[in-house]
Amino acid sequence: MNSSIPFVRTQEDLSRFHGQQVVAIGRYTALARPTKGVGRKALPKDRAVIQLDDGTRVYLEPLDSPNSQRSSKEIQLFDRKPVRVRGIAYKLMPSKGQSLIAPCIGKVIDIRENE
Repeated sequence: MNSSIPFVRTQEDLSRFHGQQVVAIGRYTALARPTKGVGRKALPKDRAVIQLDDGTRVYLEPLDSPNSQRSSKEIQLFDRKPVRVRGIAYKLMPSKGQSLIAPCIGKVIDIRENE
């Protein structure tokens, strides 16, 4: 990865580099798509967040993007592991409709295990 790209490890970093390409470092966690209200049916864990050093949960891609659904291969490879995610930092998830008020990394270029 390019060494001139800023690293994001906290919510403060995420705000400072909003709209820029970054490498976010945190723990990958697969989860189900958030829904309104009480769901009766268990949804598949096909979305993901990374948890930064300060506990901030950052979604991978805006939830209204088809790219927010992560592949089963990616989930098997990275779930519960420390990772580096390269993409565009957003302090609030960009959305064309209703969405969570949460940070995300959009236009994900790659994900690698962080040694």
